[in-house]
Amino acid sequence: MIGKYEFNDFEDYLEAKNSLPKYEDEFIYTHTLVELGIVGGKYCVDVSWSRTLEEEPILFKNKKIDLDNEGIHSFYGIKYTDNKI
Repeated sequence: MIGKYEFNDFEDYLEAKNSLPKYEDEFIYTHTLVELGIVGGKYCVDVSWSRTLEEEPILFKNKKIDLDNEGIHSFYGIKYTDNKI
């Protein structure tokens, strides 16, 4: 499952990232987060969510965008358009 997100700024993204469960206070996730940086005035992040994810985290869900193409980034071998969360 892949999600594409636009946050107001880096701090907004950090709040969402820090809300994810951590392993022994380390930022070790079962998800892959790719920080694309500022694009069109927003801090953009692509996430390949683990298959164990039951529900999209609310601080990410509220920032999700929906594209009809792959966008500027893709996860090798996994099409966003076929795997949108």
